Amino acid sequence: MSALTITIEDESHKLSTDVRDAPDILRMLHEFEITRDSQLTIANAMLREILERKDEYETRLKKATEPLSSALNEIRSWFKPALVPLKEYEEILREKIGSYLLTQKQAREALHALAAQAQAEGDNRTTIMALNAAGAPVIAPVGTSIREVWEAEVEDADLVPREYMIPDLSKISAYARQHKSHETPAPIPGVVFRRKPIVSVRRK
Repeated sequence: MSALTITIEDESHKLSTDVRDAPDILRMLHEFEITRDSQLTIANAMLREILERKDEYETRLKKATEPLSSALNEIRSWFKPALVPLKEYEEILREKIGSYLLTQKQAREALHALAAQAQAEGDNRTTIMALNAAGAPVIAPVGTSIREVWEAEVEDADLVPREYMIPDLSKISAYARQHKSHETPAPIPGVVFRRKPIVSVRRK
């Protein structure tokens, strides 16, 4: 039995109790209410214990996975110099193949539209010329397929309808954080500022 197998089995045994009890503890914590100082003391003690156990597990997790992570990073470093350019080659060729096939399709569609218009106007000569120029559709090579999707690019943000605009929450949050807890931020239309408690607990 390898040292890694022993470590995994040992950690699994240590974790089993906490994993088994987790649903009951979660239910108890959800039902727990702080309505007086004595309950605050109890809650704070529980939080400190939980943080200490969490720190212990994270330390053990790091100890168990650090050798694996180092080995994985080393192996990845061997392949990265070859994989990076290969991925770039792939993207270049995908873009060129897709661009060619789409350009050919658009040109053929334009000629068919011209033929339809000419036919509607009784211009048989132009109709025949346009259809002959259009020819057969360009087919992607065997094993390759292409599909089309629409993508959007904003040219003038001032013209975009309101329903497509997204509030800059990062900027609004940064503005809120500029104020001390006793300072009320100046109102921003459509935004509600609420004081949120941030609890810090010192370990033993």
